[in-house]
Amino acid sequence: MEGRDELSGAVYREVFGCVDDGLVLIDPETGRITDANDAFAGLVGVDRASLVDEPLVSITNNESHAAVAYAVAMVERAAAGEPQSFEWTDLDADGEELELEVRFAPVAVDGADLVLGVIRDVTAGRERERALLRRKERLEEFASVVSHDLRGPLNVIEGELRRHRETGADEHLDAVEAASYHLDRVVTDLLDLARDGQTIAEAEETSLEAVARRAWSLVDGRGATLEVTGDATLRADPGRLTRALENLFRNSVEHGSTGPRSQAREDSVEHGSTSSRAQPDESVEHGSTYTRVQSGDSGGCGDGVVGGARDSPEVEVGPLPDGRGFYVADDGPGIPPGTRERAFDPGFTTDSDGTGLGLAIVHRIFEAHGWSVEVGESESGGARFVVRGVTTGATAEY
Repeated sequence: MEGRDELSGAVYREVFGCVDDGLVLIDPETGRITDANDAFAGLVGVDRASLVDEPLVSITNNESHAAVAYAVAMVERAAAGEPQSFEWTDLDADGEELELEVRFAPVAVDGADLVLGVIRDVTAGRERERALLRRKERLEEFASVVSHDLRGPLNVIEGELRRHRETGADEHLDAVEAASYHLDRVVTDLLDLARDGQTIAEAEETSLEAVARRAWSLVDGRGATLEVTGDATLRADPGRLTRALENLFRNSVEHGSTGPRSQAREDSVEHGSTSSRAQPDESVEHGSTYTRVQSGDSGGCGDGVVGGARDSPEVEVGPLPDGRGFYVADDGPGIPPGTRERAFDPGFTTDSDGTGLGLAIVHRIFEAHGWSVEVGESESGGARFVVRGVTTGATAEY
């Protein structure tokens, strides 16, 4: 057939033995393999000799019927004289995902019309491409956050120092101190974001309950309570997991002591991104806006009570029923559905004093573990963070 390369058996066998790509010869009439090289056998995890006379579709671990039908169609088109190129996803012998580039072309070997398949493993290369893309995106995020969140406090400091020189009033120095504190928080969070975005080098068997209680001890509970509903053994970096839970707990505590949930929801709609704050350190990124009572209005405790509401938020953590993850929930005002998708974006916050990096750090830590995290609504109407894809050992419910 025109366009079909002619090869002798001796030539193709020499080629089969000296290339790193997987090579396979297919009889288009039967769809069976007539020969393959060691590289192809290694890709599919089957002994080379056992491949001969096997149907091509029987050696794939891709269980998609549509994908298999597509591959068969590509062989048929190649046999008709139209070389085909496409990408294929499969699993290796260990169950790890493979990304493959496949080319089918017509070829004649010792007078027999066959299809030659050239299969290249591009898994590592594609992962490097994705890693470079992630790095590029993170650099862009950093540039955006730095340009916005660092310039703002610097402008405040510059302006207040100028006014202090003009008036001599100490109140301007108080504003400088607050802006400096915020600036320090931004820098610290940026460094944490950079570090926690790295992959986990080594994970170890870690108790969810132990890490949760350790993280809780690092949070200013302000009368809040932590309920651990069960335990699970996780494969995790305990230090970075502690950091993630600490951020989630702090987020829940500082937003759970704002008064009645209905009032908080009304405030988030009526007042946009405004909030009243007692201290510069009372800032988190929760995705919903709120009104905090000034510390002077609540006897100096900084958390206040609105309309007689209790001032003791409750936070709950425990394993998921299916054993494939865990959750953190609170009884605060929650995160409005319209902002949940952006809750983990670096720099996103509706709090004028927040850095917008706390939940971004949480997301990066979980992502570095290979986990996913979603935010929804708890049974009490607060926020509920669900972490999935977690490798767990023994679990226990309390």
